[in-house]
Amino acid sequence: MIESFFVIILGIILFYTLFMNPIVGKCDNGDFSRIYLQSGLMDQAKNTSELYDGTVHRVYDFKL
Repeated sequence: MIESFFVIILGIILFYTLFMNPIVGKCDNGDFSRIYLQSGLMDQAKNTSELYDGTVHRVYDFKL
């Protein structure tokens, strides 16, 4: 019974951490943008403060 309680609590914490906005933890030293620019992906950020805001960006523009 106690194990089930802790598993449920852990599941709730993991769900909130992984799937609720904002998703924190974007590690970027500049290499990622060089790679996705070559493939045609463009970040939707208007300036560098939006680009490096400490969250994961999941929506990109695609240009050929």
